[in-house]
Amino acid sequence: MLNVRKKPVFDDSLIKLEYRAHEPFATARYNPSDEIVFPFSQPGEYVNISRSYLQVEGTLTKYDRYTLAPNGIAYAFDDIKLLMNGELVDKTSYPGVASTMKGYASFSKASTNSLHQAGWIVPSKTSTLNPCIDENSGNFSACIPLRTLLGFAEDYQEILVNVRLELVMNRAATDTNVIIPRLPVATGTATTGSPDFTIKKMVWYIPYVGPADKERADLLELLEENEPITMGFRSWTLSIYPTLPTNKEFSWTVKTSTELEKPRYVIFGMKTDLQKNVDKNMALFHHCELTNFRLYVGSQVFPYSRLNLDFDTKRVPILYHMYTEFQRAYYSEEWSQPMLTYKEFIDLAPIVVIDCSHQLDSSMGNSVLDIRIDFETKQPVPANTTAYCLMLQDSLVTYSPLTRVVQ
Repeated sequence: MLNVRKKPVFDDSLIKLEYRAHEPFATARYNPSDEIVFPFSQPGEYVNISRSYLQVEGTLTKYDRYTLAPNGIAYAFDDIKLLMNGELVDKTSYPGVASTMKGYASFSKASTNSLHQAGWIVPSKTSTLNPCIDENSGNFSACIPLRTLLGFAEDYQEILVNVRLELVMNRAATDTNVIIPRLPVATGTATTGSPDFTIKKMVWYIPYVGPADKERADLLELLEENEPITMGFRSWTLSIYPTLPTNKEFSWTVKTSTELEKPRYVIFGMKTDLQKNVDKNMALFHHCELTNFRLYVGSQVFPYSRLNLDFDTKRVPILYHMYTEFQRAYYSEEWSQPMLTYKEFIDLAPIVVIDCSHQLDSSMGNSVLDIRIDFETKQPVPANTTAYCLMLQDSLVTYSPLTRVVQ
């Protein structure tokens, strides 16, 4: 306050930041089960993948009765992969479900408003019209930040130096999970029949960065010395239990993991009879009268105490507290600003969020751990119930900018 001699400091380290369009290979098609590859190979350029985004355009028929689900375009793909110099760096399987679960925990209501152009809206049972679709023609146009689909793009925010990249997206075999009923329906004469979802165009916009002279000299020195660059991020791994038996107690060995790849956060949810049905909303989750939940990472258990939930009497505040604490822990924020209110959480997306980031490390980094989930319900789960487990785990990638070796 009293340092009136303090001089202002301006950041002149960048002299350019411009977005350039990258289209997929000329032979690319956007039909179900097709592979779409976006190449990038500009050795003399510096790019920032975390600020890149995908533009997706297409049409939806029967738009008077149907619209796109919240985050619906992500459901049009089975997986999305980022390759660096030919090596797989990060992959998200079933990005529709994975990014929806992650988004419910990560986004605030304000950030959801800033993602309307990506087709992200707070789920609802009364008003479902997606903002990225024209309600009078069925044409849609969306700009989807890559950071909402890949852990690498969200966490690694530095530039990439002298790399060759490929963004590979595999279309799903069916688009039924993309579409939900439109509420309220349009007035006038209603159409009949099933809707069709078609992608007509996709473009990957990548920001090119121009460093100032001093910063460019430092980067050239790093390149000449071939100094290894270590990139840390948290990858997203989704596991699916396709059809739960109609029991009240479950023990699911999700995967085996090494000590270095064990999860730091886990998000769990269930859906009943929602998949591959355009008359249902795939963005919703069901509580299935869950009463208790425990995650086992080797011999360690999270949470330590039983939850003793009861959705009939709304005795679930501890579950909502675990959900709201995610933002504070994952992003090192002082306060959380959850997307869902307490009522919305119970009615629309009662997911279980486990913070298992504080763990005892084994003396052997390559030891194998079982990742297991035990959970109980008040009544047998309904038929056609699917369980989803999203694991957020630490990942490290090292690459040498001169020789382009990726490890």
